[in-house]
Amino acid sequence: MLTLSHWRPANLFAAWGAYWAGLAAVTLAPAALAVLRATSSGAHPSSVNASLGDHGISITVMEAGRQTYVASAHVLPAALLIAVPPLALFALWLWRRSRALAEVPESTPPAALGVPAPDLAPPPRPESSPAYPHSRAPHA
Repeated sequence: MLTLSHWRPANLFAAWGAYWAGLAAVTLAPAALAVLRATSSGAHPSSVNASLGDHGISITVMEAGRQTYVASAHVLPAALLIAVPPLALFALWLWRRSRALAEVPESTPPAALGVPAPDLAPPPRPESSPAYPHSRAPHA
């Protein structure tokens, strides 16, 4: 198991995806089951109503004239539930990673940290190319 300071961005993105998948499963699965049950039974009339308005997000499922499922959530708490935990994990990851990189001795090459070494030197210019390749001077 990798500690948080050794996570790569791919690990962080996977954690976000797992969080959002779990959140969707916990919050949307009951509604999806109620909608599936209402729409698959053809013996009696049923209806599904989903809306976004002043009071937030709401869904109502009716079967045979009675409500079988009702759920609602305000927009701000729903947005915070979606965004804050991944952002907090990102901030914690940045903090732990910066501390781990600060503890590494200067003699350690960057490739040993899991980060490729940057190529800071410009590529050499070919001998035959002019000093100003984009000048408006006529070419011979």
